[in-house]
Amino acid sequence: TYGSPFTSGSTVEETAGWVIEDFWRADQRTIREISSASASITSTERRIALRVGDGYMQINGSLYLCSDYHFMRQTSTGYWGHKPGEAPSIYTTITNPSTASWDLYEWDPSTGDFNVVISGFYDSDVIYFAI
Repeated sequence: TYGSPFTSGSTVEETAGWVIEDFWRADQRTIREISSASASITSTERRIALRVGDGYMQINGSLYLCSDYHFMRQTSTGYWGHKPGEAPSIYTTITNPSTASWDLYEWDPSTGDFNVVISGFYDSDVIYFAI
């Protein structure tokens, strides 16, 4: 939103810093980094997980570098969900984002199906936030 300089090769630590900056500018609410998927939070906070990835995708016979960041949010069930791009949210049975495979998805709106484009695409360390 505010011009964070995410590009190919941006680290998850750099991206986390930009997330905190953008969050403060946009929402002016408390955001803080926490140590894990089970770190203590207050009753008004939610856990968010962040990872980044770089990889090549083949489209119509040509290779393209894809660089992206992605978030997961812990739901009220204790499991984690996420929203890939313009697709609807996916609710998972993931209990620990640090040990789960974060795949790059393609969504087919005509069928409502999610297809994995690159398995394990988001492969950085996970940084957690309480918001």
